[in-house]
Amino acid sequence: MASNEIRILEERIRHLEQQLKLQQVQFGKLAQSVFDNSELRNLKDMNEFKSFGRWQSWTPTLTGWDETPVVIARYSAVGKICFWSTYISGKSNATTASITLPFTSVDVANEAWGGANNYAVDGGTALSVASRWTISANSNTVNFYTNMASGAWIASGTKSINASGWFEIA
Repeated sequence: MASNEIRILEERIRHLEQQLKLQQVQFGKLAQSVFDNSELRNLKDMNEFKSFGRWQSWTPTLTGWDETPVVIARYSAVGKICFWSTYISGKSNATTASITLPFTSVDVANEAWGGANNYAVDGGTALSVASRWTISANSNTVNFYTNMASGAWIASGTKSINASGWFEIA
């Protein structure tokens, strides 16, 4: 190799080393700001940190189904917000439908969380109107209804609910 080519390669190496140092400084500042975040500082251990914001399964207690429904229940906690998603399908045994959540909602006067279900089946028939879910303040239960008011379920046949939502954790 000619000395000019070696000199160019050495300059390129120095330039790359400078860029790497700059990236390390920027990463260090980012990492420090993340660890300065009080939510992260309060995590008890590295396993808790690894699950921060990760979707996980939970086993809810069900009301309104017999003992053998299909249940998929997942949540992700980010700070004081719990995002949840569930699918439950089985034989109905009550005119109500509810499940327990992985956390209790914050106690705020006159507050409730709610939204429309993604899909619902009542007495074996898919609902053709919007149905809803609601979580009261200071509660770990989500209640489901067959319409946007307080519609009751049929206590026989297939009852299925697919819903997703969020709430503020106490």
